[in-house]
Formats: sequence, structure tokens, C-alpha cells
Amino acid sequence: MKKQKKFLVSEEYIKIFNTFPFIVAFHYNHLVINDSVLETKKQELQQLLETICVKEKPSVNLKVVKNKLMQSSLKKSKYRNISTLFSGPTILLYLTIASPVICEKLLEWKKNDDNFIFLGGKYEDDLISVNDLIEITKLSKTIEEGIVKKITLLNNPMMELINVLSQNQLQTLNTLQMIKKEE
Repeated sequence: MKKQKKFLVSEEYIKIFNTFPFIVAFHYNHLVINDSVLETKKQELQQLLETICVKEKPSVNLKVVKNKLMQSSLKKSKYRNISTLFSGPTILLYLTIASPVICEKLLEWKKNDDNFIFLGGKYEDDLISVNDLIEITKLSKTIEEGIVKKITLLNNPMMELINVLSQNQLQTLNTLQMIKKEE
């Protein structure tokens, strides 16, 4: 690769790490995985993520990386600690949105495919391992449960008030009409 092209690719790698909030590095079997299979896997993941109810749909990107170039690029950046992951056939998955629900879907997708081995990645500004990814998915469930409990607590008094008002509609209407006649 020419020096100028290496520079451009290196800049692209740094831009990916600085721009995208959720990045995951995988090892893959380059004898089994080719460009068409990668495109199929990308579409599978995109379809899986589209089932999530979020404001904006995440964009899925897959990129086969040049390891030596990635290592040298990352060593010059704040992500130098992750540079050791890049050895052997490596693919980079990067998404426009980082959320615990997306992490859960990614783990679900990974379980169905033995051709990819999770190495590590970046979630927001933190470097993550497989265990960190699992913990992030647990966080999502805890937050969801808390929200459901709070909504239930808020809804109970409202539901009781609605029930009381609906049961006594006729009586309330008659009382209001009598008050109006007296005036």
C-alpha cells in the first residue's frame, strides 16, 4: 500500500473511533467469510436492530481492517489500549447508536454465529470487553424494571380516581344540574 493511501486509511480508522459511539472488534475465519457473507451478516444485524423501538434507527457498518495499520493508528490516539486486539483477520463493527438494548441484540446475533469471536470494543468513551458488554445489557433490564415500577406507582392513584369518577358519573351529573338550577 502506498504511503499516501496508508495515511488516508489511518485517518479513516481514527475518524471511525472518534465518531461512532459503539464499536466492536471481531476475529473471523477469512476462509469461510468473504465479502458477500459479510454483506449478508451486516443485513441480518441491521434487520435485527430495526426491531428495536428507539427514536432513530442505528446504522450498521462492517469493515475488514488492516491490523498493523490499525495498531499504528490507534497507538497515536486516546484509544491506544485497544490496539493490542488487532491481530489476525479482524473485522470492525461500528454503529451510530450505543444503547444497552443494542448490546443485547448484538449478543443475541453473535450467539447464532460461531464465525465471529468477540475481542473487545468501545461503548461511548469507554473500552469494553465481553463481560462489560454483558453487564451493559443487565443495566438495561434494571433501568427498564425501574421505569415500569415508577409508571405503575404513578398510574395507580390516577386509575383509582378515574374509577371513582366513572362509577359516580350519573350522581355527579345530577348534583351539578341541581346546583345549576338553584343558581
